[in-house]
Amino acid sequence: MSALLATRYGDHIEMAADGATFDQTGTLVAKTDKLRKAPNAPLVVGGCGGNDEIDALSRLVISATMGGTVDQAIQWLGRVLPDRPEVTSPIPFELVIGCISEKDGPQIWRFRSLRLDDTSIPALRFEWRENVALGPELSADEILAAGYNRDDFRLTSTGMMQAMRAKRCSPPFLGKVEPGHYVGVHVDHAVISASGVTVDRVIEWADVVGESIRA
Repeated sequence: MSALLATRYGDHIEMAADGATFDQTGTLVAKTDKLRKAPNAPLVVGGCGGNDEIDALSRLVISATMGGTVDQAIQWLGRVLPDRPEVTSPIPFELVIGCISEKDGPQIWRFRSLRLDDTSIPALRFEWRENVALGPELSADEILAAGYNRDDFRLTSTGMMQAMRAKRCSPPFLGKVEPGHYVGVHVDHAVISASGVTVDRVIEWADVVGESIRA
């Protein structure tokens, strides 16, 4: 499952993601840097769900920023993403893009695979809310207990990631997967502003490839 958080502020975006990749049995199979930044644009992309699908689409998003503006990249992605073969993957996924539009400032965009229980057509959608939270679901009380602070994303995201790591859940992998812990390896924190992108590692866990997460 893994986890990703994003918040839009007045002049920037902040994102956080863990680094665990699992197989269909819930075993940790790789340690992955899931927040990818464009080399020449204020844009970061990440996601949760099928690792191969997220990897392929993240590369596509980054390539879209080469030689053009962020707004041009988003417009192009809006046209091509719905026709990508990854959309029909049996392993559900969701892609999240944090960027600074030349015209409209900080933006969060989301793109998800086709779900059998969802009749909506896959599309790149603008996130009108300020926050995105993907991963094990936390209650309002659990979020507050994790140290939620609207004005301190770094503090909030580290607390929420630790709370999500500790919460047992059943991720939407293929087949039947026993409830377990599916957030791990590390947490990276990104800040996206008009002046550029920074990505820092704020948590590291001693998780072992080939084993389940032991929270």
